[in-house]
Amino acid sequence: MRKILDKYFRTNSWLIFIIIIGLYFIALGVEFKYIFTEDFYLDAFKGQNNLENIYEFIAKDKSSEWVNFPIVLIIVLVPTLIIAFILNLGAALKEYKFRFTSLFKISLKAQMVFAINYLVITILKVFNLLDRHYDNINNNYDFQSLLIFFKDKKLPLTVRYFLQYINISEITYILLLAYGFSWLSKQAYSKSLGFVSIFYGITMFIWIIFIIFMQIIAL
Repeated sequence: MRKILDKYFRTNSWLIFIIIIGLYFIALGVEFKYIFTEDFYLDAFKGQNNLENIYEFIAKDKSSEWVNFPIVLIIVLVPTLIIAFILNLGAALKEYKFRFTSLFKISLKAQMVFAINYLVITILKVFNLLDRHYDNINNNYDFQSLLIFFKDKKLPLTVRYFLQYINISEITYILLLAYGFSWLSKQAYSKSLGFVSIFYGITMFIWIIFIIFMQIIAL
């Protein structure tokens, strides 16, 4: 496994970037073709008598599907830049000598976790192996997070968000990112894991608080 991971982090970053974008594009294509079907919308709005409005909504939604493809670039690059910046800040505090571009590359390669997760979950939804309906169709994390142990409980918004972010994908991402940092710094994996966990954890905490704050404002 170590040799495979070492080879992965040595792979050209542009190639990894193209693969990640490709996985997202494939997942989106599968979603739009097999999940967001006319039957899906009709089932979501069953009970509403005005079919004309429903079909107008479907047509409008379908016509804007293309927007999701360029948004993928933002979904991949913005978190990559933020995490690279945080790691760079942490490295400076620890007096590690790394170039920002090197940290950006390992952060980008760790993003593969979320691309694979999205594609796998999309396939599971297509085959109805995951419960899906209009209200939860875009939620890819609740079922793999600590929230699964509290699905029948009414929890405060803050608690729900914190539990949602403790999920298999996030943990796998941290483990892979830590390996990348260990590979880059040539230091023990346990030390790199501690470093990444602290600074990534701080970033996620601030992000979750921000999301909760925005949700409260929107209510």
